[in-house]
Amino acid sequence: MTGRTAGTPPWTVFEVGMLRSAGLPSRWLSGLASPRLAAVDAELTAAHHELVTARRLAVTELRAARAAEPPPPPSAVKAVKAVNRALDRARTLPHAAEGILSGSVRDGWNTAVERHEHLSAAFETAWRTALAEEHAALARHVTDEAFAEAVLMNSRGAHDTLVREATAGSLRFANQRVAYRYLQRLCGKAESGGHGGPVNLFLLGEGREADPSPNGGTAITYDDPLLGPVRYTGLGDGRAARRRVFLSHWAAQALIDAIVEEGGAGLLRPCRLLGDGPAAPPPTEAEATLTEAEATLLAAADGSRSLAGLAAFLGEDTEKTAALAAELAARGLLALDRRVPGYTGDPASDVARVAREAGTERAGRVPALLERIERFARRPYHRRAEELDGIAADFTACTGRPAWRGRGRFYADRFVLSEEASGNIEGATVGPEGLRALCERLGTVLDLLASRAVTQRLSGQRRIKELLRRSGTDTLPAAEVRRLTLPPSAAERMPEAFVRLLPAAAECVELSRADLEEAGLLRTDLEAWPLFGAADLMLTGGASAASGPGLIVLSELHHIWPPLAQPWRALFSDEAWRLDRLGKLLEAALAPAKPMIQQIRRDQKGTDSSPLGHHLLCLERMEQGPGAGPVAVDELVVREWGNGFVGLHSPERGEDYWLFPDYDDNGVDPGGLAHCALPALELPAVRLGEHTPRIVVDGVVLQRRRWDPPLASVPVLPARGATGRHWREVHHWRRRLGMPRHVFFLTDAEPKPMWLDFESALSVANLSHALRTARAVTFTEMLPHPEALWLRTPSGTLVSEIRTLVARGTAATGGTAV
Repeated sequence: MTGRTAGTPPWTVFEVGMLRSAGLPSRWLSGLASPRLAAVDAELTAAHHELVTARRLAVTELRAARAAEPPPPPSAVKAVKAVNRALDRARTLPHAAEGILSGSVRDGWNTAVERHEHLSAAFETAWRTALAEEHAALARHVTDEAFAEAVLMNSRGAHDTLVREATAGSLRFANQRVAYRYLQRLCGKAESGGHGGPVNLFLLGEGREADPSPNGGTAITYDDPLLGPVRYTGLGDGRAARRRVFLSHWAAQALIDAIVEEGGAGLLRPCRLLGDGPAAPPPTEAEATLTEAEATLLAAADGSRSLAGLAAFLGEDTEKTAALAAELAARGLLALDRRVPGYTGDPASDVARVAREAGTERAGRVPALLERIERFARRPYHRRAEELDGIAADFTACTGRPAWRGRGRFYADRFVLSEEASGNIEGATVGPEGLRALCERLGTVLDLLASRAVTQRLSGQRRIKELLRRSGTDTLPAAEVRRLTLPPSAAERMPEAFVRLLPAAAECVELSRADLEEAGLLRTDLEAWPLFGAADLMLTGGASAASGPGLIVLSELHHIWPPLAQPWRALFSDEAWRLDRLGKLLEAALAPAKPMIQQIRRDQKGTDSSPLGHHLLCLERMEQGPGAGPVAVDELVVREWGNGFVGLHSPERGEDYWLFPDYDDNGVDPGGLAHCALPALELPAVRLGEHTPRIVVDGVVLQRRRWDPPLASVPVLPARGATGRHWREVHHWRRRLGMPRHVFFLTDAEPKPMWLDFESALSVANLSHALRTARAVTFTEMLPHPEALWLRTPSGTLVSEIRTLVARGTAATGGTAV
């Protein structure tokens, strides 16, 4: 990735990737549905078509009898009405039909009615049987130690209820749905978080056999149509993984708050406040007028020193410094608190440091709690519930706060600790030819997305250049640019030229590089920009009707690099991640500017990107970021660089900075400074209407096939008393829309998509429940589908994805027209 010679792909992939997988085998979920139910439904559907055909023949003869000349006698009219009622109600014909309909038509209708009635009864029996079998299988999964342990780590209350009922042999109706939701999450998604999904290293371009694992396991080779041999050692699903436990970010803050409350003002760390965001009002006269002592204190209040330490640094008396800090805090210029840094490497270390500094009675109990949390990873399942209760009690004793946040809410439960897993897959490698093939395959789709990102960034940069020209100056204060309300760029959605290439009626649209070039969708100046990101890829498991030969699914594209923070850097060493090489590549790609990441504010977790030598742009308050030097937004200006880009600049340091794009949930809005950031590589959401075809660009699935039907048009099962007829309505509705058996659905009321198997009664019931609180729903095809999963282990096949770090070209040292 240091350079590119003729004939090499413009996009390259870093040699260390991340293999994420589901924690439990896919068959636990896909095997719930009864194949008998679908078979009887098919028979009943065929019988219904036969009934419709027989009725059409009978109605034709009935109309002929009515129109006969001479007209039928009054006695025959009564018989015609009786026949008509039988046809309307799908009943066998009365004897009076013998004089009205021919024998073959009468016999055909009566046979069709009897067959339909027989199969209708058989289907209701099959429905009840399938429902009972699914419930029994679900209860068995709940009592499996692996499933129960994963639920325990998510919700203590749900675990106790589900395990108690399942052990007794039956789950209540509402808890069947809860158990199914956990099952689809643990088996159907490549999520991190203990059994939710272990994380392992994936080496690209190694070209060697996997080393024998000291832990045993099975050596496996998967021959991918694109990558070639993918070799690894499978030790099992999430149950075989190594564990590590981390103190939750919110819990660390709660402990520090409690310690500081008891320990007094000496533990506070003053931080200069920088404003209230993009819409911040101008400073008041009192705020703008500072004495020399106040200005000196504010300049030094970067969150790195306690009040006593700050006084010593300034050579002042501690009481005088504390009084001055309190006055500045009252004026809204200073924050007097003790915050866990958003970019902290290990929240427990921060808590331990504050506890040692405090030396109070409450702080003295904290080390024992932290040690108990660290030991938790070694606890077997049968000891975990008791240990969690003990940790919860100790935490509450230290803080006075409950140990669970969002209790009872499926996606909101957060305990004091979280657990990560690794090591169920070891030695995963792809050879040099596979790596080259991957780079070539990704080139067109990444150029398309990069072109979109650059166009969007240029739009904002031109707007800032216009403001510079109007102001008659070479620079604008960064804080002022942040407060600007810049018009949204049309490039936030895919260009109309791209949409015109997509016929909505097609199931799949395949686009080539030539198609995109002809439509003017690929920029010719991409070499001038530093372009990189983290791509999540899913292999389709080879050729099949649903996946095509060797397709790669681009399931996610993040605009950060590198995406390494806790827990990833704690699960594997920096040497294993090869971060020294990654840092050098990053420096070369951004030269001559320096990398900078923006401040974040999250209630439940820290950042998803490591500082790795970045500067930390403080937007709302001065704070420290381990590995990142803080820079206040009001110390920077926005200017046009020598190479034509518009970006951040420090007059004092004489440095330019590329700001990394932020996540939507970072909690701190960069405002107009977003246009001084690197082009944000992201996946667009393309919607053509109620149906959008699968979009494939040179063998890469840019977007899975999707459906956005009106919510009112989606049939659902009733909350109580669902029958086979209700299930068939849903089943046949999806067939009319052309949906496959397995899809994911996402509502506006839930934060994450959920697995949906249309042939599973429990799965359809889960969909029905989710739609009752929704205002909109989107369905997307499951690709790869369950039969095409490639990651095999001794315990079963797992849903998985590979996160790779992709970059285009070399350093952006030349000029460009923006």
